[in-house]
Amino acid sequence: MEEKIAIIIVKKNDSWVRSSIIRDKNLPVLNEDETIDVKSWNGTYFN
Repeated sequence: MEEKIAIIIVKKNDSWVRSSIIRDKNLPVLNEDETIDVKSWNGTYFN
């Protein structure tokens, strides 16, 4: 399977804020107190 898309999950204090699908390697701009999780089929999207 090719890693062509990934799911971005943005959290604040471990609570979900928003999520989106990305098709390139550009991550969204985050607020100072937000964290990000990247999920892809193989888990190798940024490799």
